[in-house]
Amino acid sequence: MIPRYAPADMAALFSDTARFSLWLEVELLATEAQAALGVVPAEDAATCRAKAPTVDEVFVADVLAREKITDHDVAAFVDVVQERIGAPAGSHIHYGLTSSDVVDTALCATLTRAADLLLADLDAFVAALKVRAMELLHVPVTGRTHGMHAEPTTFGAKFALWALRPTATAAGCRPRATASPWASSPVRSAPTRTSIPRWRPVSAPPSA
Repeated sequence: MIPRYAPADMAALFSDTARFSLWLEVELLATEAQAALGVVPAEDAATCRAKAPTVDEVFVADVLAREKITDHDVAAFVDVVQERIGAPAGSHIHYGLTSSDVVDTALCATLTRAADLLLADLDAFVAALKVRAMELLHVPVTGRTHGMHAEPTTFGAKFALWALRPTATAAGCRPRATASPWASSPVRSAPTRTSIPRWRPVSAPPSA
């Protein structure tokens, strides 16, 4: 969205800082879950949490700089996080995951928070429409259908209808945004490697 039209709180949700912050939290939670399953050493998972980098402008700049080498946003992110945490614990970040596991899960969280902002503003909008509907309840106007004059109605009825439409449309938005992409993903077997290798740029796409 053009910056001048973007509400500050909504724009903040889709900033690089917010995006990488959620990616990091997904990575940490996945590492802790694998520790609980015995796949990752518990002490390494604890170290990852304790030494997790602060996602600020410097962190974002480092990831963007690394992306120029890897030509892959998640690969660059993982490289920077692993380096900040340090070996051997940092090698477990992104272990057993795909890029979509991280990106899609974080995006669900972002869309859920965005839905909360929209619903909060929608409540205020609908409340204002209801006030106007009551104020104009008995003000007659010509009804219209396909742009043609129809049966008379009231201006208040029009405002009431406007209040109903966004409420009905938004009712199912948040539950869909909160659905985890992992819920429909194929079941993955437990990884057998003891550490994840460093990301390397792909020199050429695989042949068909």
